[in-house]
Amino acid sequence: MIMPFWDDASAVEANKKVLIVNIDTLVGKTDIPPGATYKQMGRKAVLMGVSDVIAKGARPVGLLASWGVPRKFTLKEIEEIVQGLNMASEEFEAYVLGGDLNESDDLFISVVAFGWIDKSKIVTRRGAKPGDYLVSTGTFGLTGVGFKILLHNYRAPQKIKEKALNSVYFPQIKWKEYLRLTERKLVTASIDCSDGLAVSLHQLSRLSQVGFCITNIPIAKEALEFSEKHGLDPYDLALYEGGEEFHIVFTVKPNELKKATSIFEENGSKLYVLGKATSRKEVFLDTEDKKEVIEEKGWEHLRITRLT
Repeated sequence: MIMPFWDDASAVEANKKVLIVNIDTLVGKTDIPPGATYKQMGRKAVLMGVSDVIAKGARPVGLLASWGVPRKFTLKEIEEIVQGLNMASEEFEAYVLGGDLNESDDLFISVVAFGWIDKSKIVTRRGAKPGDYLVSTGTFGLTGVGFKILLHNYRAPQKIKEKALNSVYFPQIKWKEYLRLTERKLVTASIDCSDGLAVSLHQLSRLSQVGFCITNIPIAKEALEFSEKHGLDPYDLALYEGGEEFHIVFTVKPNELKKATSIFEENGSKLYVLGKATSRKEVFLDTEDKKEVIEEKGWEHLRITRLT
């Protein structure tokens, strides 16, 4: 088997190349934050589809979209969704190759994304080893702030509000920088953290059969300021109450960290070190001001008995 089960993507071998394929579905009632535009909905659907393809080290090349809209939708609204699909495909240098449009009770957009990769360069969730550094392509907490504002009516200064809502409505993936690392085989295991940081750490831990000692969580300064203003725990915002940042969390060998960091810096980006993989199969936080086991809490569409 090229790609193990529970890796959130599939793989098909063709000669010396492998086609990485992923499908993800955006559903109106569960995946669309209040205030999002239809263009943002179309873009997010693509982002959900391509993020796991990218996490495996593959460059997205094509997309298929099967979607449904309620009868009440106007032609303008449908056109805006198409604009979002096209905008995102251009952003990831891929092509929308076709799809299907249907009538449905609720808006849904299922995107199949795929990309080619050399078999030797595939990155799964199972390659981390004790001693590997755990790193992230971005900071955490901003989407948690955004959800507090949108779903729980929290107030925030305008600058913080704008930045937090932008992280919810228009999340970014540092995908080109990350693929430069996978091309050089610097990544040992990876996951996109769209379901929340804590859940993602546990999934990576379980499938790689390692633990993680988290000595630093890169929390956005706006999230720290917001937490102080409202008496919230910024670690909770970053670990449990965010998600959908779409950052890639991955591991690198100790002797490759400097090289990986340099590649990001050369492209005007930053790589954030969270901690290290350990032989102790537990995910725990060990910072100057907080020491505790990180719980496996985060977003789940359907809460079922875990099969792994």
